[in-house]
Amino acid sequence: MSLGSKLRQLRQHKGWTLDEAFRASGVSGSNISRLEDGQSPRVAASTLAALAQAYGADVRELYRAAGWYSTPPKILEEEAKELTREEQRLIDTIRSSPSSRELVLTFTNLAQIAGKGEQ
Repeated sequence: MSLGSKLRQLRQHKGWTLDEAFRASGVSGSNISRLEDGQSPRVAASTLAALAQAYGADVRELYRAAGWYSTPPKILEEEAKELTREEQRLIDTIRSSPSSRELVLTFTNLAQIAGKGEQ
């Protein structure tokens, strides 16, 4: 099963719209839609981790569906499971406030663009 099909299946199993998935995960509805439709060739591990957590799925299953590997490296397993108290508080804040979510998404996009320029 493709990553997009798997993500759509998980969201529909919850009975969620794209907006409900956004509110639960912090991943924009348009990004979720592009992933589900196979229109987004690259996806960040943090995006899959956020969606897996929101959907109650095993992040390793999404990693495999993305074609990254059959057995996830230990470091990514730990990254997906272990959050510091501060990281969890930030995630909770982002999920509870649409304006905070948009600010974080904007910052993240800018940081990714800046990071690509440094390579």
